[in-house]
Amino acid sequence: MCFPSPFHLFDSAGRWIGFCDGANLFNTHGVWRGWFPWEGSLDAVKPDGSYLGSVVGARFLCFEQKQPLRVRKLIDYPKTPALPQRPAPLPRRELFDGATDVNLKSVVVLPPPVMGRITTDIQAPRP
Repeated sequence: MCFPSPFHLFDSAGRWIGFCDGANLFNTHGVWRGWFPWEGSLDAVKPDGSYLGSVVGARFLCFEQKQPLRVRKLIDYPKTPALPQRPAPLPRRELFDGATDVNLKSVVVLPPPVMGRITTDIQAPRP
């Protein structure tokens, strides 16, 4: 899915948590947190290809039943976009059943690869 730039994302409390730039997802500090690999889908994945969350209106939420979603493909590490102006907050909204807010500041992201590419079918070793 490609979004107009910037497409602001909010949590259920109406706080700005990040933005989309095309098919890429960034937190409020411009740190890449994932992307939207499927055409026409509002589901995003982390750089390792595991499910991150879904866009619902202007909210970005994680749905428990979508946890098995994965993608395995080679992607280019995106350039950091210019930070957009902070948008006004949205009104609070009750979460859907089975949904939680996504904290884009704490998403574990692999460091930028040496050649500017990252492969999502290689898993990081577990501690």
